Amino acid sequence: MCFPLKTLGEYNALLSLFNIEVEKIEGELHGKSQRGLVYFALDENKHKIGSPFKASTMGKATQLPALESHFLKSKESTLQSNKTEIKSKIDNALKVSLHEKDFVEKLKSVGVNTVIRRNEAGRMYGITFIDHNPQTVWNGSNLGKEYSRSCF
Repeated sequence: MCFPLKTLGEYNALLSLFNIEVEKIEGELHGKSQRGLVYFALDENKHKIGSPFKASTMGKATQLPALESHFLKSKESTLQSNKTEIKSKIDNALKVSLHEKDFVEKLKSVGVNTVIRRNEAGRMYGITFIDHNPQTVWNGSNLGKEYSRSCF
């Protein structure tokens, strides 16, 4: 895995570009504690469709221990220069954008996808930026308060 992902939320933001979502499953089966991941296909409206796939059927790299190890390594590495770079790209897009869709398109043109999270009423409550050039994923809140929600 190339992207230095730090959380399952960041991983889901990246997967959402491919209409996939992952969920952590924890529970007990026959008296034994069980932990794992299941992957879902999503339709164009990001609703789950079909039956989920257990991570164990797709190889070790997609399973919980491998992802948790990756998250830990990513948290330990410093990405300050990439943080400055993504903030600059966002600031530049904000300066020339008239509305949210324009902002998303401007960022996409410089290799940055945005994943906007909305509540059931349609109100934005969070945003994640996926910068493909340095292969980084940033929750807006990790960049600073001014990047945690759209200005539109």
